[in-house]
Amino acid sequence: MTSKMIKRRLTNVGTPNSIYSVEVRAPEGVKVRVKPQKLVFEHINQSLSYSVWFISRKRAGTEREFAQGDLTWVQSSNSFYRVRSPISVTWKDKQ
Repeated sequence: MTSKMIKRRLTNVGTPNSIYSVEVRAPEGVKVRVKPQKLVFEHINQSLSYSVWFISRKRAGTEREFAQGDLTWVQSSNSFYRVRSPISVTWKDKQ
């Protein structure tokens, strides 16, 4: 099993007092976990951090060498604002 964690920031450019929930379309062969799953913004231009874990049981050299998906933050009140980040995962042989 292979895992990788990254940290990211999201900045609210919409309305104050906004809540965003995460939606994940995980790449095939990869489990994606996001914490926290909701971001609560009190102000415009406020930035909040979140962490993303990618966990794969797939081994390099099997069928596909890459997979794609996406992570989208959706404003909870009306779904009007959506912030999408593409995900691309590659596997490489261990040297």
